[in-house]
Amino acid sequence: MRKAYTLLEILIVVSIVAILAATGLGITAYVRGKIAETQTKTTLKLVEMAFQKFQQKNGTYPVSADSPYLAVDLSSCGSVDAFQQLWIGYFNDVTLPSDFPTTKTGLKIRGIRLEYTGGKYYILDGWNRRIFYLNPGVFNSESYDLISFGADALAGDGSGSTTDVNSFSANDFKSSSKYPQETGDDITNFTRN
Repeated sequence: MRKAYTLLEILIVVSIVAILAATGLGITAYVRGKIAETQTKTTLKLVEMAFQKFQQKNGTYPVSADSPYLAVDLSSCGSVDAFQQLWIGYFNDVTLPSDFPTTKTGLKIRGIRLEYTGGKYYILDGWNRRIFYLNPGVFNSESYDLISFGADALAGDGSGSTTDVNSFSANDFKSSSKYPQETGDDITNFTRN
Protein backbone atom coordinates (compact mmCIF):
# COMPACT_ATOMS: atom_id res chain seq x y z
CA MET A 1 0.00 0.00 0.00
CA ARG A 2 1.34 3.42 -0.97
CA LYS A 3 1.59 6.21 1.57
CA ALA A 4 0.22 9.63 0.57
CA TYR A 5 2.41 12.70 0.90
CA THR A 6 1.63 14.98 3.79
CA LEU A 7 0.99 18.66 3.33
CA LEU A 8 4.22 19.43 5.18
CA GLU A 9 6.28 17.30 2.76
CA ILE A 10 4.71 18.99 -0.25
CA LEU A 11 5.38 22.46 1.20
CA ILE A 12 9.02 21.56 1.87
CA VAL A 13 9.52 20.38 -1.73
CA VAL A 14 7.80 23.49 -3.13
CA SER A 15 9.97 25.71 -0.91
CA ILE A 16 13.17 24.02 -2.05
CA VAL A 17 12.19 24.36 -5.71
CA ALA A 18 11.34 28.07 -5.17
CA ILE A 19 14.70 28.72 -3.48
CA LEU A 20 16.60 26.99 -6.30
CA ALA A 21 14.65 28.94 -8.95
CA ALA A 22 15.30 32.28 -7.22
CA THR A 23 18.99 31.49 -6.88
CA GLY A 24 19.18 30.55 -10.55
CA LEU A 25 17.50 33.78 -11.64
CA GLY A 26 19.83 35.83 -9.45
CA ILE A 27 22.89 34.14 -10.89
CA THR A 28 21.61 34.63 -14.44
CA ALA A 29 21.08 38.37 -13.87
CA TYR A 30 24.54 38.69 -12.35
CA VAL A 31 26.18 36.88 -15.27
CA ARG A 32 24.30 39.01 -17.82
CA GLY A 33 25.46 42.16 -16.04
CA LYS A 34 29.08 41.01 -16.04
CA ILE A 35 28.88 40.13 -19.75
CA ALA A 36 27.48 43.59 -20.56
CA GLU A 37 30.19 45.26 -18.46
CA THR A 38 32.95 43.26 -20.15
CA GLN A 39 31.55 43.99 -23.60
CA THR A 40 31.43 47.71 -22.81
CA LYS A 41 35.04 47.75 -21.61
CA THR A 42 36.09 45.87 -24.76
CA THR A 43 34.19 48.33 -26.96
CA LEU A 44 35.88 51.31 -25.28
CA LYS A 45 39.31 49.69 -25.76
CA LEU A 46 38.60 49.05 -29.45
CA VAL A 47 37.51 52.68 -29.89
CA GLU A 48 40.62 53.90 -28.06
CA MET A 49 42.88 51.80 -30.34
CA ALA A 50 41.14 53.15 -33.46
CA PHE A 51 41.44 56.71 -32.16
CA GLN A 52 45.13 56.18 -31.40
CA LYS A 53 45.73 55.09 -35.01
CA PHE A 54 43.72 58.09 -36.22
CA GLN A 55 45.70 60.47 -34.00
CA GLN A 56 49.06 59.05 -35.15
CA LYS A 57 48.11 59.60 -38.79
CA ASN A 58 46.23 62.92 -38.51
CA GLY A 59 47.77 64.59 -35.44
CA THR A 60 44.40 64.99 -33.76
CA TYR A 61 41.49 62.91 -32.50
CA PRO A 62 38.22 62.64 -34.44
CA VAL A 63 35.87 65.58 -34.07
CA SER A 64 32.75 65.17 -31.96
CA ALA A 65 29.47 65.05 -33.82
CA ASP A 66 26.81 67.65 -33.10
CA SER A 67 25.35 65.24 -30.52
CA PRO A 68 27.34 63.87 -27.60
CA TYR A 69 26.91 60.29 -28.81
CA LEU A 70 29.64 58.33 -30.55
CA ALA A 71 28.27 58.16 -34.10
CA VAL A 72 29.49 57.61 -37.64
CA ASP A 73 27.78 59.31 -40.54
CA LEU A 74 28.48 57.52 -43.80
CA SER A 75 26.32 59.88 -45.87
CA SER A 76 29.37 61.89 -46.97
CA CYS A 77 31.29 58.77 -48.07
CA GLY A 78 31.15 58.43 -51.82
CA SER A 79 33.92 55.83 -52.01
CA VAL A 80 35.91 53.34 -49.98
CA ASP A 81 38.75 55.89 -49.82
CA ALA A 82 36.42 58.47 -48.27
CA PHE A 83 35.30 55.80 -45.81
CA GLN A 84 38.91 55.09 -44.86
CA GLN A 85 39.39 58.78 -44.05
CA LEU A 86 36.66 58.56 -41.41
CA TRP A 87 37.87 57.44 -38.02
CA ILE A 88 35.88 54.25 -38.39
CA GLY A 89 38.33 53.25 -41.12
CA TYR A 90 40.93 52.74 -38.39
CA PHE A 91 39.15 49.75 -36.85
CA ASN A 92 40.24 46.22 -37.69
CA ASP A 93 37.70 43.82 -39.20
CA VAL A 94 35.26 46.32 -40.70
CA THR A 95 32.70 45.04 -43.21
CA LEU A 96 31.04 47.50 -45.56
CA PRO A 97 27.78 46.77 -47.39
CA SER A 98 28.48 44.79 -50.58
CA ASP A 99 27.20 47.63 -52.78
CA PHE A 100 28.80 50.48 -50.82
CA PRO A 101 28.67 53.46 -51.40
CA THR A 102 25.24 53.04 -53.03
CA THR A 103 23.91 51.44 -49.84
CA LYS A 104 25.03 52.84 -46.51
CA THR A 105 23.25 50.34 -44.24
CA GLY A 106 24.92 47.11 -43.17
CA LEU A 107 28.18 48.36 -41.67
CA LYS A 108 29.73 45.84 -39.26
CA ILE A 109 32.71 46.08 -36.94
CA ARG A 110 33.84 42.91 -35.20
CA GLY A 111 33.35 43.12 -31.45
CA ILE A 112 31.21 46.28 -31.57
CA ARG A 113 27.44 46.66 -31.51
CA LEU A 114 26.06 49.29 -33.86
CA GLU A 115 22.65 50.92 -34.13
CA TYR A 116 21.67 52.47 -37.45
CA THR A 117 19.29 55.38 -36.91
CA GLY A 118 18.67 58.49 -38.97
CA GLY A 119 21.52 57.81 -41.37
CA LYS A 120 24.09 57.37 -38.60
CA TYR A 121 25.71 54.39 -36.91
CA TYR A 122 25.84 54.75 -33.14
CA ILE A 123 28.31 52.66 -31.17
CA LEU A 124 26.52 50.88 -28.33
CA ASP A 125 27.63 49.64 -24.94
CA GLY A 126 26.87 46.19 -23.52
CA TRP A 127 23.38 47.33 -22.48
CA ASN A 128 22.57 48.47 -26.05
CA ARG A 129 22.73 52.16 -25.15
CA ARG A 130 24.73 54.78 -27.01
CA ILE A 131 28.21 55.66 -25.78
CA PHE A 132 29.05 59.30 -25.14
CA TYR A 133 32.04 60.86 -26.90
CA LEU A 134 33.35 64.29 -26.01
CA ASN A 135 36.25 65.93 -27.84
CA PRO A 136 37.81 67.88 -26.32
CA GLY A 137 37.16 65.89 -23.21
CA VAL A 138 35.78 67.37 -20.01
CA PHE A 139 37.84 64.98 -17.88
CA ASN A 140 40.64 64.15 -20.36
CA SER A 141 41.18 67.72 -21.46
CA GLU A 142 44.14 66.79 -23.70
CA SER A 143 42.18 64.15 -25.59
CA TYR A 144 38.60 62.84 -25.40
CA ASP A 145 36.11 61.22 -23.03
CA LEU A 146 34.20 57.99 -23.63
CA ILE A 147 31.32 57.34 -21.22
CA SER A 148 28.80 54.53 -20.75
CA PHE A 149 26.24 55.01 -17.99
CA GLY A 150 26.44 51.35 -17.01
CA ALA A 151 23.68 49.00 -15.89
CA ASP A 152 21.56 51.60 -14.09
CA ALA A 153 21.52 54.05 -17.07
CA LEU A 154 22.05 56.91 -14.62
CA ALA A 155 24.84 59.45 -14.56
CA GLY A 156 27.50 58.66 -12.00
CA ASP A 157 26.43 56.64 -8.99
CA GLY A 158 22.82 57.73 -9.40
CA SER A 159 22.77 59.69 -6.13
CA GLY A 160 21.69 63.28 -6.45
CA SER A 161 21.00 62.84 -10.15
CA THR A 162 17.92 61.60 -11.92
CA THR A 163 19.32 62.43 -15.33
CA ASP A 164 19.30 59.29 -17.44
CA VAL A 165 21.11 58.43 -20.63
CA ASN A 166 18.24 59.54 -22.88
CA SER A 167 18.17 63.13 -21.67
CA PHE A 168 21.86 63.88 -21.15
CA SER A 169 23.73 66.54 -23.13
CA ALA A 170 27.42 67.35 -23.54
CA ASN A 171 27.12 70.33 -21.18
CA ASP A 172 25.65 68.10 -18.45
CA PHE A 173 29.06 66.42 -18.03
CA LYS A 174 30.53 69.75 -16.94
CA SER A 175 27.98 70.14 -14.14
CA SER A 176 28.83 68.27 -10.94
CA SER A 177 25.16 68.34 -9.97
CA LYS A 178 24.23 66.42 -13.14
CA TYR A 179 27.35 64.27 -13.44
CA PRO A 180 28.34 63.54 -9.83
CA GLN A 181 31.86 63.12 -8.53
CA GLU A 182 31.40 59.39 -7.98
CA THR A 183 31.17 57.52 -11.28
CA GLY A 184 29.35 54.55 -9.72
CA ASP A 185 28.83 51.83 -12.33
CA ASP A 186 29.70 54.15 -15.24
CA ILE A 187 32.39 52.79 -17.54
CA THR A 188 34.75 55.47 -18.84
CA ASN A 189 38.20 56.03 -20.27
CA PHE A 190 39.07 58.31 -17.35
CA THR A 191 39.10 58.25 -13.57
CA ARG A 192 37.78 61.01 -11.37
CA ASN A 193 39.51 62.03 -8.17
